[in-house]
Parts: sequence; structure tokens; C-alpha cells
Amino acid sequence: MRYEILEFLPPYGPMPIAVTENGAPYYSAGFPVRFFKTDGTEWVGNFAPGSTKFNAVLPLRDSEHILVIAGGICYMMHPDNTLPMASFGEYYVNAIPMEDGRIVLQETSHFSIIHPDGTHWNTGPISFWDFKDVTVEGSIITGLAMTDTGYYEDVFVPFTYDIDTKTLTEKGYVWE
Repeated sequence: MRYEILEFLPPYGPMPIAVTENGAPYYSAGFPVRFFKTDGTEWVGNFAPGSTKFNAVLPLRDSEHILVIAGGICYMMHPDNTLPMASFGEYYVNAIPMEDGRIVLQETSHFSIIHPDGTHWNTGPISFWDFKDVTVEGSIITGLAMTDTGYYEDVFVPFTYDIDTKTLTEKGYVWE
């Protein structure tokens, strides 16, 4: 493995490197991950978080890249580089690895599909702001999506999304 999730920023050794979406300085404790370079050295990334509490590190099957999710923001990293290859999202709350190497990332209103080579795409909005009971079987995502009734109550409706055909069915919420 070319990474290690750390519980805390290391109190000794080289300073951790702040990793942000836009390269801006970041001086708080974020999500710390140690990377092991091919030349035998290592570095610690202090990843600036987004707006959720979801943190994860997921290697990609057909790539040397590693997907780091810090507080809902995704950073596509190569262990030898301290800058992200790409960054996206802010509200990711779950990651579901698929048998074929793809990863389904659950956001508050949509899903993102990460392919084994690191390419990715979004489903577009499915929920107003939340999901419940999300499952992935084969290439089918099912669950309940929040709809906006305008009456300050959470109403969830069933949905089915086929990742392979990019088709949404069984959805009662219509985006306007």
C-alpha cells in the first residue's frame, strides 16, 4: 500500500503539506494521510475538509492514483506528487466500491461514479438534499431520495438509477 491514514498530524519530522482544492494555505488540522513515494521517501498530506464528516482513502484498481475524501471533498492524488491531480465535490457522505472496480460516491443530491482508471462523472440531481437506504447491486443504485414538499417535512420517494445506461427511473421528485 502506498498510503497510511493517520489519526493525528505527526508532531515531529517534516511539516505536513497542506492539500487544498485551489492551492490556498491551510493552517488547521484536516485529514492527515502519509504517502510513500516510489523513491522510498514519504510525505504527509494535511487535506482541507469540505462540509461533511466523511473521510476515506480509496485506491483505484487500474491506476496508481488514490482517491482521498476529506470531509466530503475528493482529491485525486498520486503518492509521488503533493498537488492533487483533480479535486471535486464538497458534500460526499459515503463511498460504495463495486465489484468491477468502480466506486459510487454518494453526495447529498447526486452520485458520482469513479472508474478504475480515475475518470469520473456525475448522475445529475436525484434528491433534494438527502438519501436513505442506498444500495448498489450490479450496476443498479436504489434507495429513497428526499423530495421538497414545501411544507418543512422530509418526504422520501424511491428511485432506481442504472449506472451503465445512465438512466433514472422510479423517481417522484421533479427538479424545476
